[in-house]
Amino acid sequence: MGRVDKVMKIKAFMSHNGCVPDLVTYNILLNYCCDEGMVDDALRMVETMERSGAEPDLYSYNDNGRLWLKWLYSTVKVLVRMVAGMANGG
Repeated sequence: MGRVDKVMKIKAFMSHNGCVPDLVTYNILLNYCCDEGMVDDALRMVETMERSGAEPDLYSYNDNGRLWLKWLYSTVKVLVRMVAGMANGG
């Protein structure tokens, strides 16, 4: 089981037992999602934060920005390879 799976299980355990995750908890979860490249999970986490009343802060947005930059970089690399292949007659 990976780190993110463990953290998500802990969050579920907390919620099940009446502990509402705070901003620090959500930021830790966001950090793990970002480290693992889990774009959809990070977006859902921010939505869950907002619904629960924990407003994202600078750290939250920093993690999300880092995740989007990783995603954008990998997407651009793929597009560049595709265009290069097309230019070479592929």
